[in-house]
Amino acid sequence: MLILHGSGGIDGRGAFYARALQEAGFATLEITMFERGTRPGPSVHLTMPHAAAALRWLAAQPGIDARKLGVMGFSWGGQMTVMLSSSRVQEQLGKGSAPPAAFVSMYPICTNMSRFLVWDQHALYNAHLTMGTAPLLIVVGTRDDYEDNEHSCDAFLALLPESTRGRTTVRYLDGATHGFDQAKPLQFYDSFAKARKGATINVVPTEHDAAAARAETVSFFSRHLLR
Repeated sequence: MLILHGSGGIDGRGAFYARALQEAGFATLEITMFERGTRPGPSVHLTMPHAAAALRWLAAQPGIDARKLGVMGFSWGGQMTVMLSSSRVQEQLGKGSAPPAAFVSMYPICTNMSRFLVWDQHALYNAHLTMGTAPLLIVVGTRDDYEDNEHSCDAFLALLPESTRGRTTVRYLDGATHGFDQAKPLQFYDSFAKARKGATINVVPTEHDAAAARAETVSFFSRHLLR
């Protein structure tokens, strides 16, 4: 299981899920793509090679079934997770292992993905048109300040091919904020929020939402990868 951190760097969220995944029988790997405060730019395509290299490394390890690799990520890493389901993105990153077989994306900022995927100047333009049929779970709170509205992921889902939509589940957590599974509350301004309109982001940890998301993540991966 490859775990991709958010734009704040590794902060404990990955470990929170990794413990439960390991107890369920998964090997996990969380990689450091950048340190806190050094987010490399406006687009996740800049860190996609990190994920590709990690997947190749995982696939080569003894005891790892390269046909049953999973990917999960948070926010920045959540967008990367979604983009890794595109066959075009996989081809651009190079071969070396079978494509991941299941994906879980935590609050990937659907408003931003819906914008940059249809912008012909973006490095990931039209990547959504080549997304496959590997199961994808998106978990997002209805009070996520990065999003334009409570159900922004519905618009993103509508952009996907019908075959991909049929294997994609969006789980809305009522009242949950961005980063609901973090350890500490935060408030900060991000100019890239709401499709680069900018917004003040409130992060309010809620234990019951974090527990529910972790349980669903383990169940999802177990259902699709441990059969």
